[in-house]
Formats: sequence, C-alpha cells, structure tokens
Amino acid sequence: MVIAQILPKFRLSNVLIFVGIYLGINFLGIRFFPQYALIIFAITIIIPFLSLILMKDTMCLILLYVSITPILQHMSVYSPRIGDFRITPHMIFHFFLILSIFSTIILKWKPQNAVSFGLIEKLLLCFAFSTIFSLFLGYELPVNHDKRWLLFYTGIFEPLLFFVIIVYYLQNCENATKNLLISILITAFSSLIIAFIEFKELHFDIVKVFLARMRYGFGYHNTNLFGIHSSLLIPIFIYVYVHDSFKQYKTLALSGILIIVGLSLLCFNRGTFIVLGLEFLLLFFIKESRKVIYWLMVGFFIIFLVFSDLALLYFFRFFGESNNVAILSDASANYRLEAWKVGLKLLFIYPFGMGGGSFQYGWELYGNDPTIYLGTPHQLFLSIGVDYGLIALILFTSILLTTYIYANRMSHFNKIGKQSNLFSYIKISLIGFVVYGLVTDGELSHLSGFTYPNNGYTLFLMIIFAFTSVEYNRYKNKIHIQY
Repeated sequence: MVIAQILPKFRLSNVLIFVGIYLGINFLGIRFFPQYALIIFAITIIIPFLSLILMKDTMCLILLYVSITPILQHMSVYSPRIGDFRITPHMIFHFFLILSIFSTIILKWKPQNAVSFGLIEKLLLCFAFSTIFSLFLGYELPVNHDKRWLLFYTGIFEPLLFFVIIVYYLQNCENATKNLLISILITAFSSLIIAFIEFKELHFDIVKVFLARMRYGFGYHNTNLFGIHSSLLIPIFIYVYVHDSFKQYKTLALSGILIIVGLSLLCFNRGTFIVLGLEFLLLFFIKESRKVIYWLMVGFFIIFLVFSDLALLYFFRFFGESNNVAILSDASANYRLEAWKVGLKLLFIYPFGMGGGSFQYGWELYGNDPTIYLGTPHQLFLSIGVDYGLIALILFTSILLTTYIYANRMSHFNKIGKQSNLFSYIKISLIGFVVYGLVTDGELSHLSGFTYPNNGYTLFLMIIFAFTSVEYNRYKNKIHIQY
C-alpha cells in the first residue's frame, strides 16, 4: 500500500533506463567488489526507493522508518567503519529522514506549522545539552573515544532529532497518531523476519536457541534490547487490539501480540519475564483488556506443560551445588550486583560522566574481576549516570516522571465511551520500561558485540514521549482529539 502511494508514474523508457543503470551498477559491484555484493545490491535498491519517498511523501518515510526499525537494527553488522566509528544503515535512513523533514519545513513553511515546545521537549533539550560535558571531560580517560562519540550520536543525537520529527508530525498531520500506532504494529512482523533468519541458522531447535541466547536477539543482536522493545510495545499492541476505533486492524494487532509475546519467551531473559508478568497484571485491571490477558495466561500454561523440560532446564541454570546440596548460584546476577556497586562509585568519582561506553574502564579499576567484560552497569539509571553524569541522570528521571504524570492525567480524560484511552496503556509501557531497566539494562544506545550500535528501543521511547507531550499540550489548550 505504501509503495502504491509513493511511486510516481514512469514512462517505459525511463523504467528501462533505470533498470539498465541498476543492473550495471550491480554487475560492476559483484565483479570488482564481491565481498560487498550484498551491500551494493541493498543500497542500489534502498537509496532510489528512499529518494522517491522523500520527493513524494515525507510522512510515508517516517512511517516506513518506524515499521522496519528491527530490520535496520539487524543490518547494523553491515556497517562501514571510520576508525571505530560505524556508519550503520540506521544512520543512513535517519539522514534521509532528517533531510526530508527539514526540506519540507523549509519549502512548505507556515507560521502555524511551527513545532511548539512543552515541558517534556524542554527537559529533553536540557538533557541532550547536559550530556555534552561528558564527551569533553572524558578525553583524559584512556578509553576508545570513537566509540564514545558513536554512542553519543546513536543514543542522544538520533533519538532527540527523531523526537522533534515525531512531535512535528503529530502536530501537523491528520491521523498521525493512528498511522504511527499501525507502524508500531508492523515492527512485530519486522522482528519475526529477523527471528526467522537467525533461528534458521540453529535449524529452529529451541534448545539451541536457549544455549545461544546471548547471540540471538530478533533484530537487535542482544536479547536484553529486544526485551525493552517488548516491554514498551506490548501494552500498545493490546490497546490497538481491544479498542473500537481500530476494528479493521484487529487481526493485525492480534498477530503482533502473539509474535512479540512468543519472541519474548524465546529470548529466555528473566527481566523480560518479570516485566511481562507485571504488565499483564496491570493490564488485567483495565476492563477491556482482561479477556486478552486471560487467554494469554492460558496459552502460557499450555506452553509450560508442553515444554516443561526446557522450562526446568532454564530454571535450574541459576542453581549450583555445594557439598552435594543445591544452592542458588547465579553468576550473572552476582556480576550484576558488583556492576551496580561499581556504577554507584563511579557516579561520585565522575559526577559529570565518563562518556558512553566508558564503564568498562571503571570496572577494570574497581570491579572484583577486571578480566570480565561487562561494558555497562546493567541498570538503566546507573548507565545514564555513569555515561553522561548526575545532571543528565536527574533530567532523564524528570522526563520519565513528567511523562508518567501527564499520561496519568490524560488517562482520566477524553475517554471514548466506557473504554480506556491510549494513555492508560502508555502508563503501563512506562512502568514496564523502568522496571526492566532497573533489573536488567537500559542504555540509550548499546554496543552489541562491542562494535555495532543498537538504539531502536530508544526511538520507541521517544514516540511515547511525543504522544504524551503533544496530547497533553492539546489538552491544556482545550483541543480535544479522541483516539
């Protein structure tokens, strides 16, 4: 449908010329650069396609960007490097998005189309500026500075600009919220494509998936990051499924719920399981979503019975043996506790932050086992504080609290009939995100495999911030829009 909307009509001669050039480029690429043949093939499709979207409809580009985020994350392995700085497909798509939206603003500028800034926008800008201190103060540290700048770009610069773009879209386009929610649904199918590709290498053996859990992440190359994607989006998927205004998308939403929940179980991540349980409990108190939660719990029980051996294998991986007696012995949890201790110490030693990716240096100085690579404190607030400083940590916490307070107010306003509105579900997404970040992880951008940056879940967090900020400003200005 998107392709039908955006592709202009070409004469046959133009099509033949385009096909000839395309085949020529690929032939030369395969002939002289065989190791880059796949990249050349992809780029010569993607760049003309994005150019057509840019010329035809900027908003389609935004929706496409959201829809295929898991695929872009997966493609991060195909990223040329400048030193240790990576140019990822995510960055290329983001560049087209920035070029498109700002050219639209310049060419079609109207005073009423200006982006209005509320408290959340101002806090995010202050947060972004506060992180800059860590980049310059951290130059004295013997760490990889290319990676520090890479994490700043993917964890701060990209999400902030994306947030501004989404706010502009929500403020100036009709049906923007509904279109974004449908694009978010499509991310489930993007994740399924990547899961299929990655699981195919393991011959779809669930035991092998369990054993390889640290490698496979359904588009993120890291199960922890997929867990954050899951915790942010499952409440929104359920909202779309149960809400009357999305009747024509019920099948799509139900499919998305089953895909994301299924992949969340296959990631074998404790933090994901904890957050799923918490979110389902909170969703159970929303009347219209109760039936969905009931059937999901029945499904979980059946899955547990069918795969009881695997469930027990997973459970007993946290136990060891001492003097022939089974005791709780979880190296992962023990190292996590040590990482939290070191993270707290670093907050006071480097109150202005060390820069993204510098925690390992602090761990090697103060950790109980410097030979182990941890990379981050494995906790949302400590990661932000260690990387970017106490001021940034306070501002980020303020953004989360402000967004929750606004969503809470909006959840009691503008209900459609007896149904809860979007913000009742956004509150649960925010709670899930924070709880997951507290028990598992939560960097704004993560160096997967110590090399490739992954920040897709941060973009979804920015969408939630934007939804809440724009609607709350409308509420204050008495502009009532139901969705």
